[in-house]
Amino acid sequence: MAGYANWQQQLISKVSECGFDSHPGYLQQEIKMEPNIPIMSVEQLQKMATNRLYVIFRMVTAHLDNIYSHYGWRCCEMCLEYVGDNWEEDVGQYARPVKEYRDRIKTILDSREDLKKKPKWRRHKKVFRGRKDKGW
Repeated sequence: MAGYANWQQQLISKVSECGFDSHPGYLQQEIKMEPNIPIMSVEQLQKMATNRLYVIFRMVTAHLDNIYSHYGWRCCEMCLEYVGDNWEEDVGQYARPVKEYRDRIKTILDSREDLKKKPKWRRHKKVFRGRKDKGW
């Protein structure tokens, strides 16, 4: 118990070096977010329509950014500086499965032909007929 108090005191001393004048004086706890992202197998992802798959890809990417921004011990809500010894190891254990799932969806999206095709309004060169150069 004494080791935990010492560790917590070290964190509080790091928080006091924050630099904000109106510091609330507490640590932001580790945020456990369970989003409504459907976890599916590769076969299920391949059967999905491209638009729906792209929406899921954006949801997973946003959740991954949220993990990198908020997981782990943070200084306060104002500066959100990471307070700890090894950021990569602490946050990486939460981010790794989400990143693998995002990469799996990305490979499926890259193989889709309808996503590679340019939109119709970009396929043809725009021609402006009958316009004369005003010279100004």
